[in-house]
Amino acid sequence: MALIEAETGSGKTEAALWRWVEMRRRGEVDGLFFALPTRSAAVQLHARVNRAIQALWGEDAPPAVLAVPGYLRAGDAKGQALPGYEVRWDRGEPGGAEDRRWAAERANRFLAARVAVGTIDQALLAALPVRHALFRASALARSLLVVDEVHASDAYMTGLLERLLDQHVAVGGRALLLSATLGAAARARLLKTPVAPLTEAEALPYPALSGIGSPPRAAMASGGTPKHVRIETAGLIADPDAIAQRAVEAARAGAAVLVVRNSVAGAVAVAQAVAALAPELAFRVNDVATLHHGRFAATDRQLLDEAVEKAFGKTRQAGGRVLVGTQTLEQSLDIDADFLITDLAPMDVLLQRIGRLHRHAREDRGAFGRAQVLVLRPEERDLTPWLDRGRRERHGLGNVYPNLLHLEATLRLLEERPDIAIPRDNRLLVERALHPEALAPIQQEGGAAWINHGNALAGGVVADGQRASGVALDLSLPFNQLVFPDDMADVTTRLGARDLLLDLDPPLAGPFGGQVTRIALPGWMVGQVALGAPVERLDDRRFRFGGRDYRYDQWGLRTDGG
Repeated sequence: MALIEAETGSGKTEAALWRWVEMRRRGEVDGLFFALPTRSAAVQLHARVNRAIQALWGEDAPPAVLAVPGYLRAGDAKGQALPGYEVRWDRGEPGGAEDRRWAAERANRFLAARVAVGTIDQALLAALPVRHALFRASALARSLLVVDEVHASDAYMTGLLERLLDQHVAVGGRALLLSATLGAAARARLLKTPVAPLTEAEALPYPALSGIGSPPRAAMASGGTPKHVRIETAGLIADPDAIAQRAVEAARAGAAVLVVRNSVAGAVAVAQAVAALAPELAFRVNDVATLHHGRFAATDRQLLDEAVEKAFGKTRQAGGRVLVGTQTLEQSLDIDADFLITDLAPMDVLLQRIGRLHRHAREDRGAFGRAQVLVLRPEERDLTPWLDRGRRERHGLGNVYPNLLHLEATLRLLEERPDIAIPRDNRLLVERALHPEALAPIQQEGGAAWINHGNALAGGVVADGQRASGVALDLSLPFNQLVFPDDMADVTTRLGARDLLLDLDPPLAGPFGGQVTRIALPGWMVGQVALGAPVERLDDRRFRFGGRDYRYDQWGLRTDGG
């Protein structure tokens, strides 16, 4: 198992592809599974991977399967879901082409593809006691598992990933981890090494290549000049109108503006404010103002992804515009913006978001020739009140990102260092915001409330790690000792794997044209619903399921009135 650490846009994806090609040439692996953090990133990377393998093998190239439920894509071919879970492909080919698309038709088959690009949850399900887990694990064992954008924001997910990697490597599988922002503690856990002291961690080379039993060593830099970034902080996190005003001002000055919020509700509020203030600058799909997040039907997500790439991709046209979204925009996407407005988040996450700035060389950035970031914090600079878990409007502070020590350390660093350079400062910024030695003084200075918070976090990390270890499959046991509980709903909901696919008959009117015949309800949004509960269409935009009313429009899926 190896780890590549390098800044976003430096070519880690291409390095992983060439590593797979070489390992396959030597007979060390057969397949490839590229695991990404979000659906949008998987969709975009799927196209890149498919083009690469077609360039290598031409007509004999295996079709890259898009391992994202609801998309039905194998190579360039697209499938259409039919009643009874049958699939009709858009074109037929001789020579058993349909057999080669077999893995694309069901989520439980994704890992059987020769080449697949999907979300990390599809791989993690191979390490959990759920249906088809052993099939998933055995199919994955023949592949190079590439995990993109590894970071340390969730101890539970890291614990599951650790178990998956251990078992994958134990049966002869190969793994490659990619990260722009991995801290010393997370690296030590994944690579089974001691945590380096803070001063040593800061001094480690970057970009770097490391592995189990192999400390980080300098890797060839991507070349080019460092990306200098100017950072401003402002107490506007609770004011969507003020956020929209700042975004619109920059767009009117010619900037491509990216607004990344920690929650869907926060993103919707700003997107609606931008559309009201400057409709001509708002991001649009088929001339309908909208935003980008994960709660859209699959057919509309495809339209959104294509529109994002056109408006903010490498070949985007000059001119001001504003795109609002959530974490779906922050990782692995090849999008290019001039100005970033972002909610406060841990440093590793912020660096991912900053990676969307000045990703490609352009001559038309005008006043934004230097990358600029506005980080949104609470109006009151003191984060102590946010330790109260009873606060209703949290904007991701303390719930999406529960470690307020990380947030406080990040905010202090940004206030002390408003000018940073990428990749020169990546290692220093991550370690000073995430390393245990850097957090200890903040905890002690803050008094009893911060000490209690730190202690609770430490206990929670241990508990999450133990919980991950407790629920994950232990494939070192004999088969007859493996336990598959009847109810894994809580575990699969957290992975996003318990989304309910609802067939809508009659369909809803799609916000961007066409019709929505199927939509996924997140498991956490549904609650307890009896198997086979009916779906009742209320009107063109609303439906009722399990005693709750839902609305689906240009702002995505939400509970009606929510």
